[in-house]
Amino acid sequence: MGFTWGLTINKTILISGITGQDGVFLSSKLIKKFNVVGIVRPGITNSKIQKFLLNSNINKATKINLEEVNLLNQNDTNDIIKKYKPEFFYHLASQSSVEKSFVENQSTLDYNFFSTKNIIDSIKENSKDTKFFFPTSCTIFEGYANLNVDENTNPKPMSPYAVSKYKSQEMLKAYNHEYDLNINIGLMFSHESKFRKDNYFTMTVVNHIIRYKYFKKDYIYVGNLNLTRDIGSAEEYVDAIIKINQSNNKDIFIVSRNDLYKLQHFVNLVCDSLDLNFSVEKNGDELMFIDKSNNKIFLISSDKKSRQYEIDGIKGNNTKIFKDLNWEPKKNLEDIVEEMVSFKINEIYKSL
Repeated sequence: MGFTWGLTINKTILISGITGQDGVFLSSKLIKKFNVVGIVRPGITNSKIQKFLLNSNINKATKINLEEVNLLNQNDTNDIIKKYKPEFFYHLASQSSVEKSFVENQSTLDYNFFSTKNIIDSIKENSKDTKFFFPTSCTIFEGYANLNVDENTNPKPMSPYAVSKYKSQEMLKAYNHEYDLNINIGLMFSHESKFRKDNYFTMTVVNHIIRYKYFKKDYIYVGNLNLTRDIGSAEEYVDAIIKINQSNNKDIFIVSRNDLYKLQHFVNLVCDSLDLNFSVEKNGDELMFIDKSNNKIFLISSDKKSRQYEIDGIKGNNTKIFKDLNWEPKKNLEDIVEEMVSFKINEIYKSL
């Protein structure tokens, strides 16, 4: 593939995983200053591409090029690096579902690790000055609970997804040291936005409660809402990503709010933003969300739906990124939920 809109400028940025929420924000923030090239998996559907273009406000008057590349194929990866010799590479693509990683254990490890290795090997051989950003994940601490972690905390990954991220990060740190490359790492905590994909917990909840409110859909089951997470804004975290890679400190930075929210609080905020008059009742190990106007249950939380390993009570100390790069988060969870709900209401009604 290779379809392009607009004029090409000299400095090029490559973004893998460009159609995800972080890729949408990243491309929309950088496209005015750089030639942005998005790497997509072979066979990506036109509907995904059009949704990305719509969400990022990219149209034919701006500059964008999408390239189909199999990042598990070293020759393909070499070709794309040699073609563009990018100033920056943001490697956002991954198999990012923790739950799916248990079912597709080896393919998750293979894709997340070897796609990263192929890219950095290509950069090492063909474009050594490229500044490369890799997002590792707070799931590398999922073996702990109720802990305030920083960049020096020993990781304890448990799920195949977390292991793949940890192995990739350690490989990159070794490459930085051995080959003097420009590798920058963000240790990303949970971040949400209106562009979060529908299969994630947060957007599943938003979509369902909107459909219950307006179309009286039946209840759904979700996992344990007593878990606490450090959650921030994806748009703000992308600002941190840009700062990390452009500063080129060849270091690792925690990107977090350094603040914990109960997952139940997220659900409560979604209900409040839709003016639902609801109550929450405990029934054994379950929490039932009940519409007080008709006594109808619209959401049930059950521990039986929880994953084998969960991030619970892990708070990210963001002192280093504030001190070194002057980045700090502003938006709270209420702001994020309002944006998600408003966006999804418009999207759902447009589809009718």
